[in-house]
Amino acid sequence: MLSYMFKQLHIMICNKKELASLPDALQTFNTHFCKKDFELNNFSRYERVQYSLENCEDLLNLDSTRLKASRPEQAYPETNRPRGVQDILSVKYHVDVLQKNPDLKNEPLPIVAVLQNGEYETHLLLDGAHRFVAAHLLSLTHLSVIFVYLPITIVSFR
Repeated sequence: MLSYMFKQLHIMICNKKELASLPDALQTFNTHFCKKDFELNNFSRYERVQYSLENCEDLLNLDSTRLKASRPEQAYPETNRPRGVQDILSVKYHVDVLQKNPDLKNEPLPIVAVLQNGEYETHLLLDGAHRFVAAHLLSLTHLSVIFVYLPITIVSFR
């Protein structure tokens, strides 16, 4: 059963497993990007979209050098592995998942915040960097992601 924060409208677009990354993404947002003294309790507007990997350069916080690699070890060199060997193992796991299931049906999807400021949008990766690297390694052109829509007024880059 989905918790109260999941709108009925979106149950038809995403299943519970595909939305499994939302709590982690919410924690990432509140810890690293939310304005001081403000905490978001849920994402109220979100949808599943096909994200063009050509647009990865537009993701503010995805290290674009990771997307120039031809192997997981190049994407996460020993000198730049925030989670140590887990970074490599996670990329390899997601390569395997994407080879079998390129649309990520019934898999947790990456979460991208769409920060809205009038007619302009900025994209911020909240969860799923290893999946983006894996998709690049497989030369995929698109990746299924969840867009969460947020007003830029609640964002603070720390």
